[in-house]
Amino acid sequence: MGWSSGAGWVGVRLLTSPVISGNVLPASNDGGAIGSATLSFSDLFLASGGVINWNNGDVTLTHSLNTLTVGGGTLALGSNAITSSGTLSAGATTLSGALAMGANAITGTAAITPSANDGGALGSATLGYSDLFLATGGVINAGNGNATITLLNGIQFGNAALSSIGDLSVGGVVAETSGMAAQRVLASISISLGATILTDSATAPTVSGFGTSPSVPNANGTAAFTINVGTGGTASTGTINLPTAATGWVVQCQDVTNPASFITSQTGGTTTTATVTNYDRATGLAIAWTASDVLRCSARAY
Repeated sequence: MGWSSGAGWVGVRLLTSPVISGNVLPASNDGGAIGSATLSFSDLFLASGGVINWNNGDVTLTHSLNTLTVGGGTLALGSNAITSSGTLSAGATTLSGALAMGANAITGTAAITPSANDGGALGSATLGYSDLFLATGGVINAGNGNATITLLNGIQFGNAALSSIGDLSVGGVVAETSGMAAQRVLASISISLGATILTDSATAPTVSGFGTSPSVPNANGTAAFTINVGTGGTASTGTINLPTAATGWVVQCQDVTNPASFITSQTGGTTTTATVTNYDRATGLAIAWTASDVLRCSARAY
């Protein structure tokens, strides 16, 4: 059955491969559908540059060479996934569902961010990424700078303590450079292993007792330091004053001036002090240090 332009009809007409040279329009805006819930067309074919246009340009889907562009609105997927076998490139894209890329890469020059602060995770408890690759100078930033890990000539920890619930192995030199012109090895390190805390403090100890005017001539914090017992030659005990530890301090000292004659051992202490006593190697009895004896010591907190 044929009809002329402008002709209309009421009812159902069966058209076999019709050829149309103009527009096909409903009688009024929003006045008809292409297909129905039970009678659907099999395919939709559009030419290069074709546009699907909603609400007079409110949102459009436009074709260009190998590209579909959403214009005028947001592509909202709800909890559904985007699956791609190629490259996904986007300016600002918001996803509330999963993004499945298979073995392909997501590339871009802008940041990938969650929709809200603390609003999403990279991976999950059961689906973890295999590796994380960062460029030189890359930063892992937690809490808006509260703690950072910077990859620059090694791993640098900012505003954070390094802690572990298992074994912690360091294969190189541990150094502190913050606020210094040069590195100071083992200047201030706090390593937490579960419930046990091992601490070397950057603060040099002070001393009292020993002899007259004892001193600490050299110190690398509490990790290693020397004590000059001072003059007098009458004291057999001395006190080393240290930063506050969780429980106490373990101190080891050697008399390097008279090593064949004396043994210096720790005999007491608190969370802030350690007491050492000098003993005669031959008799095992407490004995005064010789004036100006030098002790080499190290202290560890626990």
